[in-house]
Amino acid sequence: MSEFLHGIRTIEQISGPLSVIEVSSSVIGVFGTSELAAPMEMYHTTNLDDAKKVFGKGSILDAIRRIHRYVPSNSIISFPLGKASDFPDVVVPETTGVTFSSSSASIYIDDGASSPVKVFNPKALTIAYASSAAAVATVDSATGVVTPLTEGSTVITATVTLPSEASDADAEEQPAKGRNAKVSAPSTETHTYTLTVAQTNPNAGLELSNAELSASEETAYIGMDTMPVSLTNPHGLIVVWSIDDETVALVDSASGMVSPLSAGPATVTATLMSSDTVAGIVLTYKLTLKEQDDKLLAAFMEALPLMRKAKQRFTFFPKINIAPGILHKPGAAGIAVGAISTIRGIWISDMPETVSTVEEAIAYKGQFTDKRLYSVWPRPKVLNEDGATVVDWYSPGMAGLIAQVDRNQTSQAIVSETGYWCSPSNYVMTDVIGPSIELEYVPNDPTSEVNRLNANGIATLMNHGGWKNFGNYSTSYPTTTDALNFLSWRRTMDIIEESIEDASRQFLDFPMFTSPSDIANTTAGRVRDTVNDYLLGKTGTALVYSSISIEKDDNPLSEIMKGNIKYRYKATPPVPMQTIEYAAVVYVEGLEIAMNQLF
Repeated sequence: MSEFLHGIRTIEQISGPLSVIEVSSSVIGVFGTSELAAPMEMYHTTNLDDAKKVFGKGSILDAIRRIHRYVPSNSIISFPLGKASDFPDVVVPETTGVTFSSSSASIYIDDGASSPVKVFNPKALTIAYASSAAAVATVDSATGVVTPLTEGSTVITATVTLPSEASDADAEEQPAKGRNAKVSAPSTETHTYTLTVAQTNPNAGLELSNAELSASEETAYIGMDTMPVSLTNPHGLIVVWSIDDETVALVDSASGMVSPLSAGPATVTATLMSSDTVAGIVLTYKLTLKEQDDKLLAAFMEALPLMRKAKQRFTFFPKINIAPGILHKPGAAGIAVGAISTIRGIWISDMPETVSTVEEAIAYKGQFTDKRLYSVWPRPKVLNEDGATVVDWYSPGMAGLIAQVDRNQTSQAIVSETGYWCSPSNYVMTDVIGPSIELEYVPNDPTSEVNRLNANGIATLMNHGGWKNFGNYSTSYPTTTDALNFLSWRRTMDIIEESIEDASRQFLDFPMFTSPSDIANTTAGRVRDTVNDYLLGKTGTALVYSSISIEKDDNPLSEIMKGNIKYRYKATPPVPMQTIEYAAVVYVEGLEIAMNQLF
């Protein structure tokens, strides 16, 4: 029975939109070693003094010390992997970098001679090509151009001649043979792809897809999902991924993400479907699955899933992530990017210490085409804790700089306010005293080294009023050319999307609508108005345009009756002004005008 009241009562209710609390963009995630902290745990610190007490010596504290030179107080989530002494150095044999864009290809007699795969040869080494079945197809030994002769298949072999100094160095790195033993190192390296020859091209008349894989052979390690190679798909053809041995690994048919199961070889296939105007293509790569023999990398792989638990524990995810001395290891970046694909973060990717030229840097970066990876090179010179000049990783300073820009603490008043919507390019790196490798930069010359690095999606150092980070693009550029290649666009949309999702959670499970004639005061309408107010509030800083709507076609009865509703919103971040061009006229007639003024 309801409570008896002989009188008047007022029940107050709030209507209209609710406020959106924006997620933090400047939280930094650091993976590394620590002498004090327990491994495989998460730690949240905000200043250097606390970090010293928690971590002691190790790569985590080294990175945090540099970060706090940019932002004295900032949230950092650290992931200790163990003590430095737990991880003996692993010698990674240097490779030539030679590979193909697919481990298999097709060619057609009617089309004549061609190069059915792209050859990556970053060090411009000498390659000799040969065909295992010359009656089916011949290959030019110097260029790799194939001439099809009859239907069938053949294996094209590329024999790479190694520089003599590389062979000598490899020979010296054989500890099992004894220090004084003479070891004969191989002077060549071979790579193959399988070629199928047919008479007539079924896609004759269609535009070529120009799709390619970043490598025709790769290794993955048991224990962590990964994307071993990247796919360039400039025409956006529909792609279906598959693998020939599902006892070794599983592959997501839509994304190509590989889930290793057991040691062994497998072939992964990407089938790109033809469109009305563009020919489809089948690309493959040979995948070797094995146990991880690098203990540091294995620990990194084990710790990565902890990132997904950060928001439950700390109420935020790490958005700017680094793993100095780890992320450049073979296979690490692909695994790391996969780990943050749903928590909307980025990785700052250092290059190996062995990368010493612009050409090598461009070749190394070429294996990555992800919008959540920001590639930086060369390693900078910085002052260590004792004031000595040392060469260190780029990523700790870069993480600090991004946080500094996010928090409007750069003290560079080109714009009234900076934030996550601003590119971290052209800001002074306060702890950098120079690059470890000297680079040329001529602002009006596209062929200068700094510009060539930027043109290949690599951020670098540029000296102008101090050493500045210089580069706007993630590693997806120039493979793809959409605006999300800008690191600032990717990060802006990450913050916008997650903030809207977080705010929308408070509306879940309440009646969608009870008064269709008064949509603004129903739950469905309040969601729309909440998002609209938030987006409009970002106009002038993080956005230049926004809108939101509920479309009838998106919301059929079959979905509404399940409690599902779909909104569409548009958001346009500001674009970095990275090129300025002047049209300068040498105006001779100005002499006459000036003379007339004189008279």
